[in-house]
Amino acid sequence: MSYEIEVKAAEFIKVSTNVFGGLRFKTSNVSEAVELYADQISTNRNHFSSSDVQSLAGFNIKKIKDHSRCLKQLQPANSENSSMESSKD
Repeated sequence: MSYEIEVKAAEFIKVSTNVFGGLRFKTSNVSEAVELYADQISTNRNHFSSSDVQSLAGFNIKKIKDHSRCLKQLQPANSENSSMESSKD
């Protein structure tokens, strides 16, 4: 099987703090990004809410334009064989 890398323009929201660093989320809703960040940094011992995250030192939100990349499976070059196999079934 062959794959190619498909690149698309995307917009991310980056939430960062001095304590836990930054994470990017593919959403356009800032409050959702802060909640996702709180979920990611929460542990069994320390649970963070969105208001807790906003009170952390160095809390910052940025909108970032970048590219998202994903693998896309290429179609087989010999389409005759695949159509013949499907007609046999």
